[in-house]
Amino acid sequence: MADPQELSLKNIADLLGKRARRMPCPQPDHKYCAAHGIELHAPEPEFYVPPSLAELSSSQNGEAVFLFSAPAAVGKTSLARELQRQLAASDRQVVYIPLKKAVIGHHFFSGLLSGLFPNASRKEILETLFSGNLVLIFDGYDEISLSSEQLELNLLFTKEIADAYHEFVSAQGQQGEVVPCMLFLFRSVFFHFGIFNPLETFARHFNVNFFNSGQRSEYLTRYLAVNAEGPYNPKHLATPFLEAFEKQLAAASAEAEAFFGHAIVLSAFGDYLLNQEEANAMRLANSLQKAGINDTVSTEVLQQIVKTILTREISKFPNEPIAKALPGFEGYGVDLQEELLRRTAYLLAKNGATAADLSNAATELATQRLQAHPGFSALSPSEQVDLRIQYQEELLRKFEHHPFLDVTAESGYVFRNPIYQEYYLAQFITSTPKVLPSSLLARGQSSHYLALFILALLPDREFARASPELLYYTLKLLSAATSGSEFEFVIEWLDKQRHWQCLVLGENIQIAPFKYSNEILDLQLPRDAVFENCNIIAEWESESSSAMVSIRGAEGFDERSSTFVLRNASIATKELELDAVRIRFDTVYLDCATLSLSQRVARIDGIHTVTACPQHPLQLSASEYAVRSKWGEQLSALRSPQGDGLDSLKERLDRVFLWFRKHGRVDYGVYDKRFDTVVLKKGRDADAKRLVDFLFSADFLSKDGQLIVLNQGKLAQYGIFYKQQNELQVDKDKFSRLHEEWLEYIKD
Repeated sequence: MADPQELSLKNIADLLGKRARRMPCPQPDHKYCAAHGIELHAPEPEFYVPPSLAELSSSQNGEAVFLFSAPAAVGKTSLARELQRQLAASDRQVVYIPLKKAVIGHHFFSGLLSGLFPNASRKEILETLFSGNLVLIFDGYDEISLSSEQLELNLLFTKEIADAYHEFVSAQGQQGEVVPCMLFLFRSVFFHFGIFNPLETFARHFNVNFFNSGQRSEYLTRYLAVNAEGPYNPKHLATPFLEAFEKQLAAASAEAEAFFGHAIVLSAFGDYLLNQEEANAMRLANSLQKAGINDTVSTEVLQQIVKTILTREISKFPNEPIAKALPGFEGYGVDLQEELLRRTAYLLAKNGATAADLSNAATELATQRLQAHPGFSALSPSEQVDLRIQYQEELLRKFEHHPFLDVTAESGYVFRNPIYQEYYLAQFITSTPKVLPSSLLARGQSSHYLALFILALLPDREFARASPELLYYTLKLLSAATSGSEFEFVIEWLDKQRHWQCLVLGENIQIAPFKYSNEILDLQLPRDAVFENCNIIAEWESESSSAMVSIRGAEGFDERSSTFVLRNASIATKELELDAVRIRFDTVYLDCATLSLSQRVARIDGIHTVTACPQHPLQLSASEYAVRSKWGEQLSALRSPQGDGLDSLKERLDRVFLWFRKHGRVDYGVYDKRFDTVVLKKGRDADAKRLVDFLFSADFLSKDGQLIVLNQGKLAQYGIFYKQQNELQVDKDKFSRLHEEWLEYIKD
């Protein structure tokens, strides 16, 4: 199927401008309009940026109805009022009809027409309508309940319109021409529920698109120009701010990039910028443009945008009837909205969020809220019941149409953008440490923004009091920001501060340090976890050193439930404890006095990829079964390369080069901090230092920013080919020349 054709608002207005013939419109009843919120004239906006639209379908039998579907909060009402302004300019009666509070049912359309034009006959009204001299714009389907009863009533409404259309066509015969005269604006999901099926034979369907990049920039610039007070106006920063921020969001997902495609978000972002001092706004713009992914800047701005939108929602809640009975009662505060959003995020991460789930949550919180008010207990039992029912219904109705939520025919309730879902899932995880993240994140659909929000929400960025799996998941999610292999992190014990400091290394990511305040670094991994690209360091030569590392797999006593991989890892600690049924090593450096294996360890693979520190013999502490097993004997026999022969040099080079990765470049490289740890052993391995000095002096290695880079062309001259990690191929004839130069070097 071809992509829908994109149309401008002017294209749509031109299509709607058709009239079969000019004729006067009956006089509307202004009292009826005022009583039902119907407006005959559109207010002039301070500014308007029209969205683009895409045509989804059309009819061969005439097009009396235009359908405009859109996701939540993309400005459907603003579009409706703009169309009202443009069509009214061509000397016709354009009526804006909000359906928000309308009681829709059988004969609703007939009652509406007779109420609007009490002095005209039905025949006159239909002729005026279908000839294009009268245009009806129906808006507000966002506020209509999705219950089966309400859907059936809305179907009766559209069927009545279809009956009126066929009545007019039948009366006119071949001489009658039908032109566009009715517009419906609604959430996309309503189309899938079949409400508009009776209109399909004479309707044209359009989709309202999110703002594109140019429209976003124009909207934010004009919003800042209109709302700025005093000499400071950051409108010149609108484009660089959006471009930098959207680049960061695009690294998470295409859906996240559309975060700023909504006017409600852009205006909240505009308010945030207007509240900044000029110097601070410039600093933020520069930080976003230069830093790549910066957790403190990104989350600060996003949290402020969210807070602004939530605060605006408070005033939209019909609080007055409840406040009359309970003075001072706030029915839709930010804290209440956030509790409902946290629960929704949790439900979506588990199995999905249904209407019944939202109803249960709203009922529970409404009851708690009312009972917490001191005036509630003073009401009579019947008054309490009536007030509870009223509040529950209003709360549920309002939350179902929250600007952060949308509803789809396939999935039910969903967050309108993954940024909202990840923010509230992070709130739930950090406030509920007993819930294991593996039960919520097993499907692997979250981006690194979930990790950024976790870091922002954890008090003092402290993981020791959080769920035992959370540190692993945070590191795993952050790795997605730099395509996995370009991501490395350091966890180092700071003895004076008495905590482990966690640092993230990457070319396109800047993460402030976070910590784990316990001498035992307890890393709990979920089933089949791959713990990779890590440097764990606890200097332990001192007798008083008490820091140690424990890496534990998921619970269970069979390989299917408790297995993990330790890959591209360097661990220096007095004692390392490993606890899982099956463990696999893949390029690991160990500098430990004791390697402790739990009783349930039944198998260890990949020991040939493990390097032990030459200065510290490794003592194995394990069950008798483990010690006597083949892999137990291999662990006990771990050693560093010995001698200066050809094979020894090859083995030494293996242990240097195995840490090098592509990092998005042509040449292989390794971050200098990691190189110092895993290759040079932080200065403790004199033999490795001598080999590295030789490689630098012969131009096999060079420094490029934060990376130590391999000169593959120079290596090839000596018959050395580094294909990938753990795969160093050599041509023995050419390699012997390097061996000779190495022997000469170590003589001096």
